[in-house]
Amino acid sequence: MPKYLLVIILCFAHLIGFSQNTDKKISTNLVDVPLKTIIDEFEKQSGYKFYYNAAQLTKLATAVFDNIPLTKALDSVLKPTDLGYTIDEQKNVFVYSGNPILLNTSVNQPNASKNISFDDLKIDTGFLANRKYTVIGKAINAVPKEVVLSGYIFRVSTKMPVANAVIRVDNAPANARTDANGYFNLKILTGKHDVFVTTSGLKEEMLLLEVNAPGNVNIGLNEKVVSLREVTINSTTKRNVEQVAMGVERMDIKRIKKIPSVFGEPDVLKVLLTLPGVKTTGEASAGFNVRGGASDQNLILFNNMTIYNPTHFLGFFSAFNSEIIKDLELYKSSIPAKYGGRLSSVLEINGIEGDTAKIRGSAGIGLITSRINIDGPIVKNKTTFVFGARATYSDWLLNVLPGNASFKNSSVSFYDANLSLMHKIDNKNSLNLSAYLSHDDFKLDSDTINKYTNKNLNVGWKHVFNNDFNSNLSFGYDGYTYNVESNQKPLESFLLDYGVDQFNGKLIFTKMVGSKNQLNFGLDAKLYKVKPGNLQPLNGESLYTPVDIEPEQALESAVFLSDKIDLSKKLSLDLGVRYSFYNYLGPKNVNIYADGLPRNEFNLIRTESYGSGKSVQTYSMPEVRASARYSILDNLSVKASYNTLAQYMHLLSNTTTVTPTDVWKLSDNNIKPQKGSQISFGIYQNANKNAIEISAEVYYKKIKDYLDYKSGAQIILNKTIETEVLKTEGKAYGAEFMIKKNSGRFNGWFSYTFSRTFLKTNDPVGGELINKGEFYPSNYDKPHDM
Repeated sequence: MPKYLLVIILCFAHLIGFSQNTDKKISTNLVDVPLKTIIDEFEKQSGYKFYYNAAQLTKLATAVFDNIPLTKALDSVLKPTDLGYTIDEQKNVFVYSGNPILLNTSVNQPNASKNISFDDLKIDTGFLANRKYTVIGKAINAVPKEVVLSGYIFRVSTKMPVANAVIRVDNAPANARTDANGYFNLKILTGKHDVFVTTSGLKEEMLLLEVNAPGNVNIGLNEKVVSLREVTINSTTKRNVEQVAMGVERMDIKRIKKIPSVFGEPDVLKVLLTLPGVKTTGEASAGFNVRGGASDQNLILFNNMTIYNPTHFLGFFSAFNSEIIKDLELYKSSIPAKYGGRLSSVLEINGIEGDTAKIRGSAGIGLITSRINIDGPIVKNKTTFVFGARATYSDWLLNVLPGNASFKNSSVSFYDANLSLMHKIDNKNSLNLSAYLSHDDFKLDSDTINKYTNKNLNVGWKHVFNNDFNSNLSFGYDGYTYNVESNQKPLESFLLDYGVDQFNGKLIFTKMVGSKNQLNFGLDAKLYKVKPGNLQPLNGESLYTPVDIEPEQALESAVFLSDKIDLSKKLSLDLGVRYSFYNYLGPKNVNIYADGLPRNEFNLIRTESYGSGKSVQTYSMPEVRASARYSILDNLSVKASYNTLAQYMHLLSNTTTVTPTDVWKLSDNNIKPQKGSQISFGIYQNANKNAIEISAEVYYKKIKDYLDYKSGAQIILNKTIETEVLKTEGKAYGAEFMIKKNSGRFNGWFSYTFSRTFLKTNDPVGGELINKGEFYPSNYDKPHDM
């Protein structure tokens, strides 16, 4: 009996001692401050370690105490809330909400009926015992305020920047995202925080930061090893719900490669067709249609280079080598103000960065193509390169076709090559260069040889002024040419050439203003030089007569400004304006027709001549970009957007599908630029811990001055092309639904789109009506798509 009594006495003494240790005295005079401020002050005075979810400590409270025990102070502060707390023997205080699990330790539990869970607190037990904070700025005793924390995220193995990494604070939803160069700006309250950085394919990184003033932090991410038996696509954020922009689809190359493809060749353009609102007029079409827009109304960018023809062999293959692609982003609705020149969408394709530590590469042989890719350092940790090349040897496939096959005597070949260089001058300056070349050469059971080529070059300089201000300056050239040649029959031999050259420059500034505004502003300029067509006989016997269509050129420039504003935790806006200027320039001979009468040779009044560089016709117009998001719940939000856009180039084609020999035409005094507007609404919800994303969007779009064609219109080598086109207006509307599962062995998405697209031609100067001037379905009108 004495032994049992001794054990009871010792346990009782132990509990008394523990209780006395928890009765640390607290003296505070804090009125109407966030709960987090009070808890941090308790931690400072008591010497205890507090663990909590900061997102649960945002309510205002008052703590006016004079030398009272810690437990009484906690009881008083937390009683009006739904929060409880538990203190363990190691002087750790866990503040929780909900129904936690009981800690397996002797503790003082003010709320004994509740259990505490590391999962509910979202704390990794591996770092509970020893939390060491990185201090930014000098500590001062003041009420917390919002400051800007800037940083740079890089891949540890290569020292290269990580784009689109998500930065979260205290396990709250996504707070910031890195740009293409790995930089971010984060609005954060002064005080202690757990900062999490996540991105696809790399391990999540967590930092303990004590932020006392604006500052800068660099964070390295390590590689993540994924079991080959299970494909898991992580989505640790609520981007679907939280981002202000709507109608934006992001996809990395790992996901693209999991989708079945023709001949085993991953095709980024074919993957787009699985997304809601994206359609095509045929499986082998060279283009795609977004929300009722024509194929020429999509701006396709690869490493900031404009790609005029994104396919090989009439659309059967993508012109992009999947081995050097990192990710892509499609804007269907909320198009950023920095982009212009197209009405329907912007497709951004980003290449990989070179390894800064070692040379690495891969090669492959397929049924249709072979490829090689190599990247690595030129100067270790300073200068890197990426090179990729791909070529076809598909003629063997055509040669094994049956003897009566129509493609027996055909030949097909194509290749593409990419080169990227990046050089880090210092911590504030970096240079990059991207080059792209693609070429097709084919003959389809005839003596006519078709060749077309993309040539692109872009040079960029990024400069960081300070933690919240940086700039990107770039210059580039984008070119596209095609030629058609026939030389086997002397009487019918000819060579037809066409080309478009685009010289461009862009300056973009990004500036954090305070803690709630992120400004993007800058200048954009493009000089177009179009060679509409040149036909020459190849010998003296040819029956063809030389035809040379007069070249044309124009200058398109713009200024833009956008501001992302967080009005509250629930309401955010992204407001932008772009003002574009367009000058159609000489040398040029232009036709002047009688006002209000059909444009034809009988109503031609005169032809006016303009010298080199002289302004023939000018257009200008403001373009509005506005988006808003309101969070109803943590996993549920509604959004709205409104865009107006202008397009000064027209793709002339009298076929349903886009072909390499279609002609780009600049707006002039007779052909006006296209104009469009779109309004969209959407609702977004995440479920099952963000593993499932659900979205529904509706839109209505209007188009003005789109071009349709007269019956039997001649598009190629027409000196008076304005007499063959009809000014057209259009409307499109639709609803898009999508369910996406982001993780687990079974993952992917299902989408359904209902949409209609109608055109109406009622142009008095066109001289011809289609469908009696009433609306008619466009060639790419597909009501149901899934």
